[in-house]
Amino acid sequence: VWEVIAELVTTVTCPAPANPFAIDRGAVAESEGLMDSLLLSSGLCAFLRELHLDSTAYSNLVEDDLLHLIQVHAYHLSALAASPQMRTALMNEVAPRRSTSCFSRTSDTGGGSPTTPHVQRLNS
Repeated sequence: VWEVIAELVTTVTCPAPANPFAIDRGAVAESEGLMDSLLLSSGLCAFLRELHLDSTAYSNLVEDDLLHLIQVHAYHLSALAASPQMRTALMNEVAPRRSTSCFSRTSDTGGGSPTTPHVQRLNS
């Protein structure tokens, strides 16, 4: 499959590129929105990783772009993790789980699984 795509790119591009799978780093940097940037970088990373692992003629040519995209993705991921929206979402998700347990024992005699009569599910 990669050879067909490479042939199509080199056929329609003038002059023919040495690496038909080269990434336009400027276009990746200009993507709007944090989520769009994350989706773009992760999708391109996955694509270039597969191409790199397939040991085609272009495997070594995509390595620099792959490493660059991994760095870009890590940067955007850390920006998302530090964003106020993510912090609020995580606090809303984690806080209720810290305060209650899913199960509470109604008796100290045996049991321990939700299917035994010694455990009662909390309604929260």
